[in-house]
Amino acid sequence: MPLTRIDVTDAIGPDRLSALADALHQAQVETIGITPDNRHQLIHVHQAGQIIADERFMDLDRGQEQVIVQITLRRGRSPQAKRDLYARIADLAAANAGIDPKNILVSLVETDSADWSFGAGRAQLLEAEAAAN
Repeated sequence: MPLTRIDVTDAIGPDRLSALADALHQAQVETIGITPDNRHQLIHVHQAGQIIADERFMDLDRGQEQVIVQITLRRGRSPQAKRDLYARIADLAAANAGIDPKNILVSLVETDSADWSFGAGRAQLLEAEAAAN
C-alpha cells in the first residue's frame, strides 16, 4: 500500500505517462513515508470526452491534459504531510512529465489495516500489528 489509481486523457503519451507514474511514487516516498519497494499503481488512459472536469473549477483554468489521481492508503498522515504530498506531486509531474500542475486532481482515500490483503488470502497489516503487540 498505497494503491494509486492514475486516470489520464489520451493526450498524454506513453513516455510522459511513465514519467508521471514515477513522479507520483517518488512524491509518496519523499513526503508520506512510503518505502521505495511499496509501489502499486493502476493506470487508465481515457479518450477525449471520457474525463469530465470543469476547466474553471476553483479558478484553475485547466487544459486538455487531465490527470486524476486517487491514492488509497492507511489513515494517519497529518494535514501538513498531505499538503507536502500534493505540492511534491505537482512539482515532479511538471518537471519530469511536462504536466501542468493545474491539470492534476488528487484525492486521498484513507483506510484501516483491516482493509488490506496483499495476497495469499491474508491480512498482512493486521498480522504485523498483532505481532508487534
